[in-house]
Amino acid sequence: MDYIVNPRLFASNWHNMVFIITQACVQVLFYGIYLNLFLMTIYTLGRRKVAKREILLRHMWILTAFGTTQVVLCLVETTTLIRVVQEFVEQGSSLNVLKLEASSESLQTAQHFTFAVNGLAAHCLFVYRCYVIWGSQWKAVILPGLLVVGTFVSICVVAAPRFGTSPPLGIQRLPYIMAAVTNLTLVALTAGRIWWIRCDAVYVCADNTLVNQYNTAIAMILESGALHAIIATLLAITYPLAHIYPKGMSFWAIQALAMHFINIAPALIIVRVGFGHDIQEAIERSRITNPTVHPARTRVRLVPPFQLSNDGLVLDIKPDVEDQYKELIHSRLGFAGK
Repeated sequence: MDYIVNPRLFASNWHNMVFIITQACVQVLFYGIYLNLFLMTIYTLGRRKVAKREILLRHMWILTAFGTTQVVLCLVETTTLIRVVQEFVEQGSSLNVLKLEASSESLQTAQHFTFAVNGLAAHCLFVYRCYVIWGSQWKAVILPGLLVVGTFVSICVVAAPRFGTSPPLGIQRLPYIMAAVTNLTLVALTAGRIWWIRCDAVYVCADNTLVNQYNTAIAMILESGALHAIIATLLAITYPLAHIYPKGMSFWAIQALAMHFINIAPALIIVRVGFGHDIQEAIERSRITNPTVHPARTRVRLVPPFQLSNDGLVLDIKPDVEDQYKELIHSRLGFAGK
């Protein structure tokens, strides 16, 4: 049978086109989801007086800019690869085809670097949240900070253009492994700290509503962090299939999901806070209901070192025992004024 074009080269170009079309479709889908969440985030931060609202707004705009850039680069790369297949069928391995292939590789590299910077920006928000929850103790974020930087550097090293050789498979999978470890570390530090504060809150105040708000905070952090780690793990597992057709479609689809889930997670938390999952509101309700204190359960820790703020579950989840709680505790234990 006579072929107009080289079947092996045509199959390679065709598979690359199918992979990038798969990634483009998934990216557009989840970018649309993120845009809706972003608009809800702007509305939420606009109608609620959150203490660090300006920081959150600026950060969300930055994440949106990177997410939009990734979608645009992906769509341009998709168009370029479609042209590669068309030109290859019409002209074979011509100079124009080689230029289009080089342009496609450059677009893919740019998309990887954009993803790396986007991930760095998103992780910085998570690290800052951990820093605030730990009472602005910088020692608590040394390890996650180093992991975030390590993840960023590993993505840049793998994404850097090379000529003739490519790094070993283990090195190519390193960014995904680092991302999984980073997210698990942040989840452990953040959710663990909130759980510890929750235990102290139970000793001081028996308000079930307040305790439930802590549980909600822990659940949201565990959900987002666990999904991050699962997605990164799936990328590390499916990476060897990236260039095998059709199994490689799973890797490209998961990678497209990861590119926008890093922006969806913080936006989703802010939106959920906007719909009432706020510890501050629980505190206000507990004032009205005049919470009871159980002296037998307070032990030595009469006044835990908490600090109440208006940031809810977004950044500053560390409610305090306010003055009226302190007076109530002291009066119940019989040493008011001390």
